[in-house]
Amino acid sequence: NACAALVSKLFEFQERARLRDPTKAKMRRRVVFGLREVRRGVRAQQVKCLIVAPNVSDGEELQRQITEILDGAAAAKIPVAFALGKRRLGKALRKQSCSVLAIYSDDGAVDEYRAVIKRLDEILLDPSKAVPPGDPVREKKKHAPARKSATAAAEAVLADVV
Repeated sequence: NACAALVSKLFEFQERARLRDPTKAKMRRRVVFGLREVRRGVRAQQVKCLIVAPNVSDGEELQRQITEILDGAAAAKIPVAFALGKRRLGKALRKQSCSVLAIYSDDGAVDEYRAVIKRLDEILLDPSKAVPPGDPVREKKKHAPARKSATAAAEAVLADVV
């Protein structure tokens, strides 16, 4: 998934910078997550793109905050991707879960960022290309035939000989 690749790559770069020099890394953030941080970034118009988990809980206060963030993003013409889920978004950030994420800078992951924006543009032009909400249909893996145990293989060889 392009969103997962983008988020994990940007978070990797941000963590590497934070380990080198924490004060400098805090000034040049690439990714922020959490409702308060994202809302602050949207209000300051520092955000390049928003990624929102489509399976956000139905709490009234949470919905109000998400709606406020989305309204601010629409007013500032910030692209919004409803991608991944709370768990998968959190996994890309090495966290438990994450509802909303803001991208401040795409430095180091320009190709992944362009792929996400291109996909968003495709969906805007033809909404039928969007994956419906919920779990995407996954292909079943084809299992290799089970191996025979050593005794079963020996019995088969003896049966062929006799």
